[in-house]
Amino acid sequence: MQAALYAEAAEAATEAARVMAEATGADGPQAGLAIVDQALALEAASNAQDAEVAFERAVEVYSKVYGKNNWRTKQVLVALASLLSSQGRDREASDLKVKHKLRDTARIKGSHRARKSG
Repeated sequence: MQAALYAEAAEAATEAARVMAEATGADGPQAGLAIVDQALALEAASNAQDAEVAFERAVEVYSKVYGKNNWRTKQVLVALASLLSSQGRDREASDLKVKHKLRDTARIKGSHRARKSG
């Protein structure tokens, strides 16, 4: 039952990301945030392959919008490294952390929208 709910959430998040990209532009901050939400939902639904693609796209968008060294971009990179590690791809995760000078910081929980309200 729970797996079906996660799959449904991932489907909804994927559609929301598509709609947001159409409405606000594919490389805008709102689209980037929707893509992060999509990646998190896909990861929760155990769809690591599509989650990885979505995290990589979010990094691309956030790098354009905020810059490669912005905390938002780095937070998504940490989430991507964590996903890779959870798939037994520790070497790739480590290489990603070294390449982008990432520290082991807290993962994104749910969505990083909560940071705005704090």
